[in-house]
Parts: sequence; C-alpha cells; structure tokens
Amino acid sequence: MTFLHHAGHAQWTVWFLRGEEEAEQEVEQEVEQEGGAGGRSRREEINRARGASRILAVGSFTMSLRVWRSHTSM
Repeated sequence: MTFLHHAGHAQWTVWFLRGEEEAEQEVEQEVEQEGGAGGRSRREEINRARGASRILAVGSFTMSLRVWRSHTSM
C-alpha cells in the first residue's frame, strides 16, 4: 500500500512537470502577442507562482518518500 502511494506521487510529479511545460509554451505565446513590458511582467508573475508550486510539489514528494522509507525499514 505504501509503495503504491509512493508510485502514485511519482506519477503525479511527472504529470505536474509536463503540465508546466505546456503552460510555459502558452505563456510564451501570450507574451509574443502582448509584446513589450506588459508581457514581461506577466511572465515574471507566472514564474513566481510556478516557483512556489514547484517547491510545494518537491516538498510533498520528499515527504512521501521519507514516509515510505520509514515504513519499509521497520
């Protein structure tokens, strides 16, 4: 059960990162359409939000890995 939970977290992380790549492409298209400083500020805003969500995803994955290790070492 714990192994399946860990595997599920790993799969979720892969999906999360793929979704980020697609979102980044959309942002690039928006920036090209808007152009100028407005596009740059939008990119910075999205990058800040993306950085925060990455930290949460990595933290969640690390925590589940620690729990899995503690259960398997018993």
